[in-house]
Amino acid sequence: MIKILQITLLSLGPLWAFGQDSLLVITHVEQAIALAMDHNAALKSVRSEREKAIHLQGTALDIGKTGIYHSYDANNLAPNDRALRVFGIRQTLPFPTTFSHRDRLLKVQAEKAMFQYELRQWQLKKEVSQAYYEWLFTSNKLRHYQYLDSIFYRFSVAAQRRYQVGETTYLEDITARNYYQQHHLQLLQTKEELKMVFEKIIGLLQADRSIHLVHTPLEKINWTQSSSLTPLHHILGAEVNEMEAEWKVSRGEFLPGISLEYFRGFGIGEGRQNFNGYSVGLEIPLWIKPYQKYQQAMKVEVDRATHLLQDYEKRRTARQAELEARLEKYAASLQYFKTEGLPSAQEIQQVASESYYAGEVDYMDYTKSLEIAARTYIQYLQDLNQYNQTYITLFYLADPNY
Repeated sequence: MIKILQITLLSLGPLWAFGQDSLLVITHVEQAIALAMDHNAALKSVRSEREKAIHLQGTALDIGKTGIYHSYDANNLAPNDRALRVFGIRQTLPFPTTFSHRDRLLKVQAEKAMFQYELRQWQLKKEVSQAYYEWLFTSNKLRHYQYLDSIFYRFSVAAQRRYQVGETTYLEDITARNYYQQHHLQLLQTKEELKMVFEKIIGLLQADRSIHLVHTPLEKINWTQSSSLTPLHHILGAEVNEMEAEWKVSRGEFLPGISLEYFRGFGIGEGRQNFNGYSVGLEIPLWIKPYQKYQQAMKVEVDRATHLLQDYEKRRTARQAELEARLEKYAASLQYFKTEGLPSAQEIQQVASESYYAGEVDYMDYTKSLEIAARTYIQYLQDLNQYNQTYITLFYLADPNY
């Protein structure tokens, strides 16, 4: 078991290494994250939404369709008593301030889309990091079970031979076989766990090459957070601004629209003449109750978005405190293992081995000592994994529900 604790860290080498078959070798989590940022289709989808919002900013000055028409009316007579053929163009414009309000709304929506993209990046980084460190934990656990499996296998074979020649009891023989079968089953189960975690990583990275993850000893994470504000916090803040901008756009519906029209009448026949004309008017909402109700609804939306932001800030603060307390719990456990647990396990294993080969203890006592040392190391790995998973959750804490 102690050999597992002393596994030499494999050389990291270059960030990207390729074999003859274009095998992509990943030695640390930053590589896995970078790969996911480049290839994950879900992230590309959100990126497209962001680009769409940016393009929509150019629609703020949309004045609507321009009407071009031709009319013929026998009642509309020129001085030569012939009907005029009239060609004209008309346009209706909203109140001028509407354009600035629309522009503000579209900018806020583009900003919100950018934060949504950043949030998806956060979520993907969190998922990749958790899966990668879960793989490292399972890989280290597998190495430990492989070590124990080889020991118990040798003792199972030795116990069976000793029983066959009458040097030991049947109880020791079946006990040795039972210990081996138990640990071999754990070994097989851990191999399957490692495959499942690996497939999860493959699903997140979505790389176009085969991937190989390099085993390294599991260690505590110690990253530096750059900002206390999360993308989700920015999104909720942008939603407040968005509702306020929509409210201002809706207020423009109360203001009069401006209608413009220019036309030209063409006479026909002898003595024909052409005539120009124009019209300028205001479009005023006579029935304002629907507009008032819509205004009230939009004001409620502003209040709702504000309350959501306040709720998020309070729940995230509580969730952060909970995770920090959990982190302290596992940090205290790891400190115990570092100062007492692992050194004691190493000593138990060493003394048990020396005593067994010296004939001072029997096989049963020896295996029990191995079991104690094994449980200590496995518990250490589990607490270390829990510490790292909690650290990752805290580091990428965007939604307090997760």
